[in-house]
Amino acid sequence: MNLSHVIAAGQDLLLGSECVACGSPGPVLCAPCDRRLDDGPLVREPDGDDLVDGMVPVWSGSRYDPIAGKLVIAFKDRGAWTLAAPLSRLVSRALAGLLLAGPGGDASPLWGARGPTAGAGGEVPILVPVPADPRRVRARGLDHTTTITRRAAAVCGLEWCKLLRRVSATRDQIGLGSAARRAGQHGTMSIGSPRWCLPRTRGPQLWQARPIVVDDVVTTGATVREAVRALRAAGARVWGVACAAQTELAGSVPRRVGSPLAPGDQTR
Repeated sequence: MNLSHVIAAGQDLLLGSECVACGSPGPVLCAPCDRRLDDGPLVREPDGDDLVDGMVPVWSGSRYDPIAGKLVIAFKDRGAWTLAAPLSRLVSRALAGLLLAGPGGDASPLWGARGPTAGAGGEVPILVPVPADPRRVRARGLDHTTTITRRAAAVCGLEWCKLLRRVSATRDQIGLGSAARRAGQHGTMSIGSPRWCLPRTRGPQLWQARPIVVDDVVTTGATVREAVRALRAAGARVWGVACAAQTELAGSVPRRVGSPLAPGDQTR
């Protein structure tokens, strides 16, 4: 545990905080619950409709179990913003697995001894957060996906950019099945102007960037599927999807892979 963790724990104790996962007094994420998140990286390979649609592999730092679920809910809806650190660490772990596998999981590693590298064609990996609903951002006072994307980018030494924007609102998807969720998300995202935020030293052209879509949680995959669609419609070659946690779906169970040390894990 580093000094920042000690300071955070002391502040939480003074303020009467408790672990959001188990309720024990102390930091918002206690050490035992934190350790139980260490089951990644996991990868969900495209299958069924995803394979037909050309969906890319989805990598996560953990399963979407009760602990990860409580972390995400507390971070997004209860103002526990300090949980950005463990959530971005999970995203960093997913990114390490994705980059070691190579674009589209083609087993061409793009993570060298000094971190991520450009592809054979000079393409540069760039993190693209799933755009949040502006109404929810205003209500929460935080763009949660952008927050964890920015932190994961800093940890992994990657560029990031808000390439995507919402062009229409989505209805509440609670209780909807996979097909209904996909239908509800389709056409809700579009690409904005990338010129202002792509790294100038590497060229501002979108075709030189290889986007990696970032989200907090992937369940049915409807949201990230729409993000991938919007990026491809603009001519981008999507590298993959990275998230903090993902669920297990029938016929598409996340597969645990070797555990490369994500840069964020070095600071624990």
